[in-house]
Amino acid sequence: MSVDQWPVRVFDAGRPRGGGSGFFITPERVMTAAHVVHGMTEPTVQLPARPDLGQMSATVDFVGTWEPSGDGRGDIAVLRLQDPVPVAPARFAAGNALDLPRHLVVLGFPTTADGYARIASVQATTARFLIDGEWVQLQSQDAFGPIVGKGYSGAAVALQSSGEVVGMITAADRADRLGHMLPIARLKHYWPPLIDLLPLGPLPPVDHAELRRALAGAAVDRARVAARQATEAERGPEPEHAALAAAGSAYEVAAYLAEGVYLDGMDPARIRSVLDRFRGSLISPPSDQGQQPPPEDEKVTVSVCVCRSASRQRNLLLSVRLRRGGHQLAELCNEVVSRGRLRTRVQELIPQVITQHVPRGPQVAIEFVLPRGLLSLPVDDWTLGPRSVVRIGWRHPVTVRDLARFQQQVPDWDHDRRWSALCVAGCDEVVHWIGCREAVDASKLAALFARHTERAVLALAAAPEPIATHPALRAAFDSGLPVMLWRREACATHAESHGDDPENCAGSKFRSKMAEQMTALGGLGSLAELPEALRQLRIEAGEAGDDDHHGHGVTLLWDPPGQHPATQPLQMARGE
Repeated sequence: MSVDQWPVRVFDAGRPRGGGSGFFITPERVMTAAHVVHGMTEPTVQLPARPDLGQMSATVDFVGTWEPSGDGRGDIAVLRLQDPVPVAPARFAAGNALDLPRHLVVLGFPTTADGYARIASVQATTARFLIDGEWVQLQSQDAFGPIVGKGYSGAAVALQSSGEVVGMITAADRADRLGHMLPIARLKHYWPPLIDLLPLGPLPPVDHAELRRALAGAAVDRARVAARQATEAERGPEPEHAALAAAGSAYEVAAYLAEGVYLDGMDPARIRSVLDRFRGSLISPPSDQGQQPPPEDEKVTVSVCVCRSASRQRNLLLSVRLRRGGHQLAELCNEVVSRGRLRTRVQELIPQVITQHVPRGPQVAIEFVLPRGLLSLPVDDWTLGPRSVVRIGWRHPVTVRDLARFQQQVPDWDHDRRWSALCVAGCDEVVHWIGCREAVDASKLAALFARHTERAVLALAAAPEPIATHPALRAAFDSGLPVMLWRREACATHAESHGDDPENCAGSKFRSKMAEQMTALGGLGSLAELPEALRQLRIEAGEAGDDDHHGHGVTLLWDPPGQHPATQPLQMARGE
């Protein structure tokens, strides 16, 4: 059995009493707390497990931002010995080692009658929240025995099971039985060379360093796409939008995959497989990936995804992806915006994305993936630039998609079958209209859709309010209808001048004209060209300046198959 020998006592040879603790991180470097070596004239280290090595002089090679009169931040120092010592340095744990409850130990050098070191047993209260963004709080586990206090500063905090280091003690309060630990992430922040000594998830430091070098030139937008593809291929959870937004490089995306996305818990083989897929898709040419690139003239879709952010109640997470057919090309933006700034930011981003990332030639479609409660946002009326008068819906086919359906991880055969009907059947068979004054029962409508499996389009003559819970939309989503269309404005109150004649209301006129338009499309082959036809109607409404035109204020939910997160076929469980 091997015994770890890397814990050291750090003291001033001119004042043998006092000092603190430290640990070898390389054969000639010792890490400790800055306040331990502050004011030392002859820094000295001693290994209690190797008394034969005696006392060794050291020089202070690095000191963090800690100051005696400061707030305690950056309390880290690195000492260098003149010659390397024949002791294996400490091994560091993966960055996510404290995401699960762990038993931890700390070997320190308090002042004791026998002069021996003491091992204290502690537990991290949580590693998800850092005190003042700097420290992990530690709590002594035992009612009796050593408590982290004076003499433990600079000591490594290690996993009891493996001896791998997860951080370093910088402060303690014996009265509360609490301590502060700088976790690995903060140690690395203050002393960047530490990264060369760290593993990355299941990758040892050598493989970690090689991966960093391999990803050095990879674009972060492609890395975000590759991350989603890798987790989808391994049937793992989709990476969180916020995590990808925070990643500023391809390497940071890889670090998130290795230590932030948990696939079957902490299974090292599976995480390695995800990292291999991720790396291969970034540094191999497309022909090596076993896939044919999409045709150059195929329509390019700019997909603007909006979801609620956890940062603040009214904040939204905005991402922009580029897709050609069913192939994702890039993920170009991930950022948090306020609800009030969403329109302005989208108007800024879409022209930039098209100009900088879309090749000339293919038509560009714009889709907005929105939470159900925001599906009626007038996104087609937003403009191509904050100061532009050109509406997005005039230049490009604009559609919306439901975020919950987009993110679902199970196949929807009803949806795919109805889409096939949309492409071959006539308008009368596939479109189901609901009038502006028609009462809707979600259960009865779902039963109707179950009988008529060719129905693929739900069209409403008036705004479905409230949209998040409207019975018609609920029945359509649950039944797998891929296309929905509605007029965003509520049909005005049927005034006395209208009498009881439904033909005089705006909703009925919209239904008549739009049904006529869709019948014409069906006569030409299918309704698959509805987004482009609606673009032409939006232009007509804009030219006429007519708010009653059937192309004004219309939302088209367009959800083609094959463009959801990838899913894998179900596998039957096997008996042992």
